[in-house]
Amino acid sequence: MSPEQTALQRRTGSVVGSAALANAANSFRVATGWETPQVRRCECGAADCDAVIYMTWDEQDRADHVPQRWTIARGHIPRGGARWRVVEETDRFVIVEIDEQEPSPA
Repeated sequence: MSPEQTALQRRTGSVVGSAALANAANSFRVATGWETPQVRRCECGAADCDAVIYMTWDEQDRADHVPQRWTIARGHIPRGGARWRVVEETDRFVIVEIDEQEPSPA
């Protein structure tokens, strides 16, 4: 298995052939005009969630380098936080900021 397939299996839980992966990436680039997006799993926290999200490196940086930000699939609700708010929303994903602690009593 190639390193790309191993990484994809780690992220998605399944193996995709390199030809299929290349075709999907090329189709995305042609359809959107973007460079090849990265594949990642939804971070909503639902035990049965197997949604896959496609993000560019810049999009991933906006989510991954800020504490408490999760990237979830559109229509999913984040689980595990006391509160959350939408930071960014696209046609492919939503970045939410999670408050993982209960508010202090007043």
